[in-house]
Amino acid sequence: MNEQSLSELRMPADAKYILPIRLFIAGVAVRLDFPAETIEDIKMATAEACSILLGGVREGSKLLCVTKEIDKGMEITLTIEGEKDPSQVDDISVAVLQAMSDECFISYKKSSVESIKVVFNN
Repeated sequence: MNEQSLSELRMPADAKYILPIRLFIAGVAVRLDFPAETIEDIKMATAEACSILLGGVREGSKLLCVTKEIDKGMEITLTIEGEKDPSQVDDISVAVLQAMSDECFISYKKSSVESIKVVFNN
């Protein structure tokens, strides 16, 4: 893997930044030649993951988005940098992520979601 296969975006942890994050990830997916319908799934899954992560987030936190080109497609990791209050994760949101991605991993810290990694095969 070379350095060009990684892309990072760090934004304030606020719902108003979900759209720019979706657009960033869609741009990476276009560059990797994903089909249009898969790009729509990637954008929806990204928005869902961001919504899950933003639950209980404290002011001043950041949302880090890292995309990684892998042999079979792309891996997206979204992480909260900062403090969070414990929050509930909606089972429907998790089911949406699992249905739209080829793989989905959720990491918890102190009863709240700290990061979400999803993999999309091309």
